[in-house]
Amino acid sequence: MQNKIAFFTSDSIAIPCLQKLNELYDLTVITRPDKPAGRKKILTANEIAVFCNDNNIKCIKAEKNIPQSLDKNYVLAFCFSYGVIIPKDVLDYFERIINLHPSKLPQYRGPSP
Repeated sequence: MQNKIAFFTSDSIAIPCLQKLNELYDLTVITRPDKPAGRKKILTANEIAVFCNDNNIKCIKAEKNIPQSLDKNYVLAFCFSYGVIIPKDVLDYFERIINLHPSKLPQYRGPSP
């Protein structure tokens, strides 16, 4: 049985990570819901959710409240460009959590380094 890994992301920059982790682990991705885009505010599919659907990866869309469908048997969680603070009660689901940032900290901190 593979170890269970959770990955919190809402940015397509994470797709290469998701591809590799999906080969090695039982992966669950937590991402943000679809949102309106453009001048006409047309509801646009979340790129991460589309990728997960195309690659048979379990995907949960959550805004602030992570659904109870997450069980507590995860060995590790990654957070990479998620855009929402993860509540402490959800953090307690995981033995270990790694927060990834795509640039040098603290010089280039923030959501768009």
